[in-house]
Amino acid sequence: MSFSPAKVAPLPGVTRALSAFKVSENPLAFLIDSPGIMVPRVEDIETGLKLALTGTSHNLLPSSFSSSIPKLTLPSYPTIHIGAIKDSRLGQEVLADYLLYIMNKMSFFGYTKVFGLAEPNDNIHEVLQAVSKFMGVAKQGTEFDPESSAAHFVRAYRSGELGTFTLDSCRDI
Repeated sequence: MSFSPAKVAPLPGVTRALSAFKVSENPLAFLIDSPGIMVPRVEDIETGLKLALTGTSHNLLPSSFSSSIPKLTLPSYPTIHIGAIKDSRLGQEVLADYLLYIMNKMSFFGYTKVFGLAEPNDNIHEVLQAVSKFMGVAKQGTEFDPESSAAHFVRAYRSGELGTFTLDSCRDI
């Protein structure tokens, strides 16, 4: 066990060994930091997308990921081991589209109010157009950028702007 300052990072996987930190002299108390446990890979695409959306996932895409989603041009990935799933690996539009699908499936329509939509919509491009207007891109006269609008949509979810909800169904619990 080592006694040194804690390493910190916004992603999991920083703690690689057991460490202890003195947090109090009187009473004498230590905090023990240990590595978390994560499965070496996720074979289920939906679970991988949910982990990526939360921004807390590891690099767990199954090797079949790119061939399992129709109409997407993604590179062929080998079985990927522990590391971070970066949004850029999947693309913001893929994440935003899956998030919209989940929200609509759960009848959670908070995005309509936030982005000024008259009603729920399952067309990601129409939703991203509304996000673009919300961001003020249309007023600036710049061209619509679906990737930056999708990134904003995902950030809004992660920050809680779209409300707080789980990506999993709680019906079976």
